[in-house]
Amino acid sequence: MNLKDMIPVSSTNQDNQKQIPLVKLALEHITYRPVTRSYPNINVTADDGSVISSKSTGRFNSVIARKTILNNVTPPPIEPFQLQGWMGPSGSGKSTLLSIAAGLVGSGSSSSKTVATANQYQACFGESRIVMNNDAVLYLGGKPPQHTHETGTKVLRQQERFPKGLIGMVWQDDILLSNLTVRETVEFAARLKTAPSQIDTVPQLVDDILSDLGLTSVQHSIVGDAGGGSGSRGGSARGISGGERKRVSVAQELVTRPPVLFLDEPTSGLDSTSALQLIILLKTLAVNHGHAIVCV
Repeated sequence: MNLKDMIPVSSTNQDNQKQIPLVKLALEHITYRPVTRSYPNINVTADDGSVISSKSTGRFNSVIARKTILNNVTPPPIEPFQLQGWMGPSGSGKSTLLSIAAGLVGSGSSSSKTVATANQYQACFGESRIVMNNDAVLYLGGKPPQHTHETGTKVLRQQERFPKGLIGMVWQDDILLSNLTVRETVEFAARLKTAPSQIDTVPQLVDDILSDLGLTSVQHSIVGDAGGGSGSRGGSARGISGGERKRVSVAQELVTRPPVLFLDEPTSGLDSTSALQLIILLKTLAVNHGHAIVCV
């Protein structure tokens, strides 16, 4: 499976280098029960008074306690040209759901794992699955449930996963080098993520991204430290504003033109004006270029 194969013929424009594949993701019955405690050779009960599961590990037995973070969650489909927000109180599992959708929480495969390990994946993820463009299914719990009969779909094995470059992830905390300029930061990320055969396209790609994100006017300004500073030698360097820092973080992910973009609390720490500008910008990216964008 190749990302280029996902571009509809009607939406292909050779004159528009910003065209990206159109990808739809559907998260279905997402369950996440990670191991919280493991005790060898003793009988231990979980917080709710029950033992979740036990397993044999050869020379000794261990008791495993699990905590349910997500239980059978099915959010709205993640579709191109849309900006979506997942809301909930602190500790409700929003970031966990985002990490699972981004493929940062591994899945199991009965064909490549031992039976014990496959059972652990099943205990952790249950019947969670992610469907891409209605024709490819990734089962997070490993082997598809026996009662499920897929027709006309491709069940992805663990080693296949989804295509590389499908998803961009912008974390809440900015990961930026304070001594680089905005343009140097974006160009550095682009050169790291661009194939050697296409390295000549990097300058134009950086120009396009800076223009899309409204960073052209500050492209030669140093990023500086979060919160600013005096700028004196040996001290913290005063750089761009908080809203501009967040846009630079987004720019670092856009260098691969990912069809799906996830942002973890993108407006955290921003004033109301900067937060509004950022959301309007993300909406514009979705509508103009076909990104499927999700914020939590």
